[in-house]
Amino acid sequence: MSPTFYSYMVLFGISVLGLITPGPDFIMVTNTSLIHSTKAGLQVVAGILVSNFIFIVCSLLGIEIVFELFPEMKQLIEFLGAVYLFYLGIQSIRGAWGPQLDKQEFTVGKKNKKTFFQIGFLTSFLNPKAFLFITGVLTSLLQLEASAATLWIFCSAMIVSSGLWFSAVVLLFSAPRLQHKLLHYKRALNFATGGVLSLFAISLMWRTVVG
Repeated sequence: MSPTFYSYMVLFGISVLGLITPGPDFIMVTNTSLIHSTKAGLQVVAGILVSNFIFIVCSLLGIEIVFELFPEMKQLIEFLGAVYLFYLGIQSIRGAWGPQLDKQEFTVGKKNKKTFFQIGFLTSFLNPKAFLFITGVLTSLLQLEASAATLWIFCSAMIVSSGLWFSAVVLLFSAPRLQHKLLHYKRALNFATGGVLSLFAISLMWRTVVG
């Protein structure tokens, strides 16, 4: 095994671990799959993957240079992302005090399809940590003097592995038996999800404003 190939594999392992590490994306996928359905969870995953793809393209085009030239723009995007995550957290907490769902209400109507995709997309797209992580990985890859073909194969593998991971999470948490068992804990799940998202958003706002 050549040193370069070994470096690629290590970098790929780091990128996969970073993408699947629990964060806002994982929380939204898990909560949506539990409270709603498999289809809803997969729509959130689709939104996350589209966001990751945009991050990859922006990273390869050197958008990070623009942020270095205009740091205020980067801070604004980070702050807006934190505000959106805080909004999702508050909505989840408010939902915790709504009426309890029965088993039939786990289905998702057609009118909600775009909503779940948008939630997944915006949760990931407005999370500055996701963009910075992907940029860091691709910068390291470029330092290995990877060819264009290697870059796109690497990026495609990142997207596919992330999609497989989140899809497995959806299938696990949307299983009818698990949903039925956790149905009576809907309020606690919504409250916990909202609390984690809100605290994460507040810490992100603080770091953005302070420094």
